[in-house]
Amino acid sequence: MVSVDSKIIIVGGGVFGLSTALWLARGGYKNITVFDRCAFDENHYDPSKGCDGASADLNKVFRMAYGDNLNYQNLALEARNLWLAWNRDIKKSKASELPGSLTPEDQLLCICGSYLLSEGREMRDYYAESLKLMEKTAPEQRKMQFIKGETEDEERLKKISPKWVEKYHIIDKINDGNTKGFIDINAGIMYADKVNTEILTMGDPAGKLETLIIEKRGTTKRVSGIQTCDGRSHYGDLVIVAAGGWTTSILPEAHRTVEATAGTVMFMDVPKHRKDLWEKFHPDNCPVWSYLITKDTDFLLPKMDD
Repeated sequence: MVSVDSKIIIVGGGVFGLSTALWLARGGYKNITVFDRCAFDENHYDPSKGCDGASADLNKVFRMAYGDNLNYQNLALEARNLWLAWNRDIKKSKASELPGSLTPEDQLLCICGSYLLSEGREMRDYYAESLKLMEKTAPEQRKMQFIKGETEDEERLKKISPKWVEKYHIIDKINDGNTKGFIDINAGIMYADKVNTEILTMGDPAGKLETLIIEKRGTTKRVSGIQTCDGRSHYGDLVIVAAGGWTTSILPEAHRTVEATAGTVMFMDVPKHRKDLWEKFHPDNCPVWSYLITKDTDFLLPKMDD
């Protein structure tokens, strides 16, 4: 029986592992250790320094529209409040108090807006279901979502800020205007590497995983600990493998339930002398947007830091 005093080992220092550790700690568990093969305390989740997990990324789309999935929507709403609170904490901190390359000017969540768009004149069912669920369960948040081509919505947006009206029209020429969707001005992008670096500082790094320690009891097997690359064995009352797409390389038995997905990512390097493009694609002027074409979705994210 696991109690708040039990020794818990978490394998995986990415978003899954850190989130698990964070919420266990907030739930009163006192003895939690996170292990990972990457030295995240040194490279701060920078993909250019050898970090190849999904969490080692510059940014992620942050949205609250998940069709009729209430659980996902509520998790996003809760996460938004948490990340904005962390933004405020970072802003109040001294540079010397912050980990890695974080500065008091950094944000973990940038509210630049998120446009969900598809080809055609009709709203896709998924988008319509998202709006309907938000209206029913979080009406104040629904007021921050504005449907393309709806005069009433544009008038509401004008009362908030002319800048949002510009973002509302930024996609007007896509597919010769033959598109439908909505912009959520409470959504945006999350700086994934900075978020993970911030959470990592709430604990201490422990070591690099070599293998699991498995005990056999008759026909059953139990993971009782792990061995790290320095040859040391670490035993726990509970071992949680939360390594995302790498989970099956550690625990092959999970191959039927854990599946990694992949997409193509393209980075565009905007020349320094093209100040017009730097301004055009800055988060202050450009929302993140997703464009659904048949069954495929393209995403465009604003310009990153210099």
